[in-house]
Amino acid sequence: MDQNRPLCQNGGRRLAGHGQRLGERKRDGNTGIFPWCFTPELYVAKPDYIQSLAAFVRGRPAQPVDAFMRQSDAVIAHDVEPHLGKITAPTQVTCGRYDMLTGNRFAERMKAKIRRAELIVFEGCAHAPIYEKVDEFNQRTIEFLKQHSG
Repeated sequence: MDQNRPLCQNGGRRLAGHGQRLGERKRDGNTGIFPWCFTPELYVAKPDYIQSLAAFVRGRPAQPVDAFMRQSDAVIAHDVEPHLGKITAPTQVTCGRYDMLTGNRFAERMKAKIRRAELIVFEGCAHAPIYEKVDEFNQRTIEFLKQHSG
């Protein structure tokens, strides 16, 4: 991976290609992205939890493949880096150690460019620490909000 690529340009072409396959396998809905969102350990430890998340996603309106592709292209083209210095609010940047979608490769750059930013890397998580380490994520976020509330 090129560490100097603009922030938020995260290799979505591979994801977009997966989106095309999703459209061909209608029964999977948008859950085909799950292997990139969650660690294999979560699948093994909490298969019922994964199934409940999948049921939630399947219960939402399906996103057409062409819309998914446009959304992926927009993510790839979007470069927020020139604007990060304009953020003045306290900011919590979070990522999972094993995130293969957006990865933590940009997290330090984001922290460095946003004044008053705090970085939390959730160990043992992929893209969605909010679902993988719910209690820790909530506790850390509440701590952050309390620290910065007026």
